[in-house]
Amino acid sequence: MQNDEAKALIINMIDSLEPDKNLSKLLKLLHSLSEDTLKDILELLKKVLFSENRSNLQKLQAVRALRSLMQSQLPIIVSFTHKKIIKKVPELIIFQTDCNDFELWLSALQDSDTSAFKIIIIMLQCIENWGEIYAKDARGKETKFLTVYQSLKLKDIEFPPSFFLKSCDFNEKNVTKRDIHRVRKLCKEFIRLINTDSKDKTLRMKKILTSYKKVLEKEISGQAKISQKSKDSIIFALNQIHETKKLFDEWKSSGFVSLNAGNKMKFVVFVEDPFPKPTPLNDSFSDLDSELNFQDFFDCEKICNEHGFCPSHCKESGELVKVKEELIDSKELLNTYKIDLKNMQEKYILLLEEKQMFEDKAKELSQSNQELEKCLIKTKSMFYTIANENSSLVKENEALKYQNEVYKVNIDQMDKMNRDAEEENCKIKKNLEHLENGNVLLLYSNQTLKFELEKAKTNELALIEAIKDLRKKNSIDFTNITPSFTYVKPKNLATQPFFTISDSDSEHPSVYDEDIKQIPNTSYKPNRRSQKINGKVFFDFQTDSELDKIDILSGE
Repeated sequence: MQNDEAKALIINMIDSLEPDKNLSKLLKLLHSLSEDTLKDILELLKKVLFSENRSNLQKLQAVRALRSLMQSQLPIIVSFTHKKIIKKVPELIIFQTDCNDFELWLSALQDSDTSAFKIIIIMLQCIENWGEIYAKDARGKETKFLTVYQSLKLKDIEFPPSFFLKSCDFNEKNVTKRDIHRVRKLCKEFIRLINTDSKDKTLRMKKILTSYKKVLEKEISGQAKISQKSKDSIIFALNQIHETKKLFDEWKSSGFVSLNAGNKMKFVVFVEDPFPKPTPLNDSFSDLDSELNFQDFFDCEKICNEHGFCPSHCKESGELVKVKEELIDSKELLNTYKIDLKNMQEKYILLLEEKQMFEDKAKELSQSNQELEKCLIKTKSMFYTIANENSSLVKENEALKYQNEVYKVNIDQMDKMNRDAEEENCKIKKNLEHLENGNVLLLYSNQTLKFELEKAKTNELALIEAIKDLRKKNSIDFTNITPSFTYVKPKNLATQPFFTISDSDSEHPSVYDEDIKQIPNTSYKPNRRSQKINGKVFFDFQTDSELDKIDILSGE
């Protein structure tokens, strides 16, 4: 809910719907918002700032919101502004080539819409503030804030006082020493414009001067604790503004006719130390001369007494006026020379640093050049070595190609021989199968013959026994006896296995009774003389002349 409310507040503020109220509500919710919401808000401000379709008023509200968000110093806000916004800010505020001193301000004041002028002033204040606070990151490197700030300073763009276009709380201190210096610089520029008869620019500058005067007057009359030196410096700046406006009124009353402002105004500029110590942003004028009385610069009699002139001559002598003018011009010129000297010395120091940096870089480049030359020599030698190795490898590759061709021919021959061998093997297998079948038939025939042989032997033995018995019984009458033979089967004769000539034991076939019954017996033919009558088999044997027939019953 808070995230959606914050987005709605920033959108309403950009659309100028109670911007101050919405901004205060947004700042109250700021620390409770998620990082994604803050990024969305900053992304929206970025689009508004750098969009050509947005009005200057909307961009002004976006600038005010960005300034307030940066004051929270949340890391995500500072980081986003540093990465994606600050680098594009000069494109937003600088729209002309001639922008040194106050030219950028005066160009923005030409339009009736003052939003563009306010955008420039606020962004210049932000750039100066961010450039000083976030000058370096955690690693000690210069940030983009400092880079943009220094680039604008090199263009001699005038930065506004910190109190300008700002809602000040006069219960606290708002004016710094640097602000007073910038107020005096504006007064000096105002007088220069009067001397050059730049009416339009002078009228525009008068608005800024009036704004400065109001803030300085409220600063003195406020309840903030200000030191006496600070009050004196502010009073001095107010007197300068008063004298400048007085001169403008005279120029205006004369119809904006060319006016020698030097004859009409006693304008004095402080001669400052050309090498001052760096002071913080909110300095309290602690380094001002304690013996300096600012009112003396507007007291003609005291100036005359200091230079040995009688006060009575101040109103009568024209030479005295010239001397005072020359004195003022000399002081201004001296101050200018000192400032120029200071700038030149700063630039000289920068040039020395750059020179040292370039010398160091030159040394590094020379060393790197030497290293590169060494690397180049090594690379050349390696290149030659690689070229030689490459040539030898090419030769070896050619030899390997020739060997590969020979191997291919040999492989083709081997493949052909293998195919021929496979064909021969198939033929041999078929022959073996035929041989095995023939072997089985031969084995069966052999078994049958063995069976017949055993049978014949059995019959022979039976006959021999019968004959022996008959010989013992010579008185037996064989006239009506018919011989009978009983079939005696050799034990386990037909069930014994037989083997072929195969090499493997698993290929040995065996012949049993079942197999024998399935194979037709072509080798055995019964005796043509044998007959079967009433289950009895008769055979004709050659017997002794004494025996006609033998009858053996049940083998007896």
